[in-house]
Amino acid sequence: MRPKKANAAKRQQEKLERLSTAKPCFDEALQNLLPSGSVDPHNSLVLTISDKNKKTVGTVTLSMQALMLAPKSELRGPFSTDVPGLDVIQLIGSIRLRWLGKHA
Repeated sequence: MRPKKANAAKRQQEKLERLSTAKPCFDEALQNLLPSGSVDPHNSLVLTISDKNKKTVGTVTLSMQALMLAPKSELRGPFSTDVPGLDVIQLIGSIRLRWLGKHA
């Protein structure tokens, strides 16, 4: 690789690393099964964001009632983290409640 191209590639990699630290973006679909009885209007759904050392960097708390009453049982984000003293993180996406059919 030529020196100019090598330097450009290195600068691009450094820029990507800075952005991934400052404004990480994950294009993921999370699917979780909830325990029986947990889908109750008095409960909350808490999403915890942890770093690679398992230290909490933010949480998003949503009312199960709001999710249950939303059209098609879906809340659209962005959702903001709510841990005092930590930087606010925006979660962009939606959360949908779906029911599994009973097996006979």
